[in-house]
Amino acid sequence: MLVIDEKGYVIFKNTSAEQMFDILEGELTGNYFGFPHLIKDSEEIEIIRKDGNLLISEIRKTEIDWEGKTVYLLSIRDITERKKTMKQIEQNIEYFAHIVDHIRNPLAILSGFVQIKIDDEEIKTRVLRQVDRIEKIIKQLDQGWMDTEDTRRFLKGYKD
Repeated sequence: MLVIDEKGYVIFKNTSAEQMFDILEGELTGNYFGFPHLIKDSEEIEIIRKDGNLLISEIRKTEIDWEGKTVYLLSIRDITERKKTMKQIEQNIEYFAHIVDHIRNPLAILSGFVQIKIDDEEIKTRVLRQVDRIEKIIKQLDQGWMDTEDTRRFLKGYKD
C-alpha cells in the first residue's frame, strides 16, 4: 500500500510495498510515483524491482483525506503468477484445439479406407462403429474446448 499526494509523491508506504518494490525502509517515501489523476481507479502496472525482476501488479486507487489534505491510497497486489497461469491456460487451450482438429483428418481417411477396402461386413461394421465412437469423443472434446474458451473469455473480461 502506498499513499501519494496530489503531486504524485509518496508520503506513506507499508512493508508490503517495500517488499514488492524490493527497497529498504525509507527509500520510497518522498519519491515521485506518478501523477495520481492519470491512474485509473483500477489498472495493471509493471514494476521492475531492484533485482531486475518484472512484477505485474494490479493497482487500485482510492481518494482519501490525510491530515486535512486530499491524497490517494494505492492498493497494489502482485498478480504476476496469475498472469503467467492465464497465459499457460491460453496456450493449453490452443494446443488442445489444434490436437482435436488434427485427429479428425486421419479419422476421416480411416473411415473412407475401411468403407472402400474392407469387404467383410462384420469387420467393416465393427471398425466403423469404433470410428463413430472416436468421432463422438472428439465432439465432446470440441465442446469441452468451446466451454473452456468461453470460460477463458469470461475470466479475461472479468479482470479487464
